[in-house]
Amino acid sequence: MIQRIQSVFMGLAAIAMIAFLGFPIVRYTSELHLFQQFAFSFHDMLKTGDLPAKTGGLPAFSAWLPYPVGILAIMSIVFSVFTIFQFKNRLHQMKLLKYNIILLIILMAGIFFVYPYIVNETTGGYNTYEMGAYFPLISFVFLILAFRYVRKDEELVKSLERFR
Repeated sequence: MIQRIQSVFMGLAAIAMIAFLGFPIVRYTSELHLFQQFAFSFHDMLKTGDLPAKTGGLPAFSAWLPYPVGILAIMSIVFSVFTIFQFKNRLHQMKLLKYNIILLIILMAGIFFVYPYIVNETTGGYNTYEMGAYFPLISFVFLILAFRYVRKDEELVKSLERFR
């Protein structure tokens, strides 16, 4: 049923990933650059009229670079919402939760390992994780809890079928 605790956890995981789309993920700082990564873009924070021309805007990497992060986040949202309505088939629900957890692991690996390496190699600076970087971790915890409760329900149903 939709009012089960695992549905609440999946809904909270989806809400955390929706919040992830709106908050800055990482702030990259170097001598010439200061910019933030969002789910679908990089925002140059030095674009003001009183700064010297040597800042030059964003470094030369593809404008498509942040898109995999946003696409994985949207896929996680869709998986979470779709999985809520699969309450009649708990085995399928557990399989979808596993896929969603794998998506989040890939997303977190990209956020914490791949993107900082690519950007810091290009700019020669360092990174600071912003609030948005922690929403996938929160979503990950909610999905683990949801998986645990779905598995517990499945075990309960199997134990009751033995009594028939």
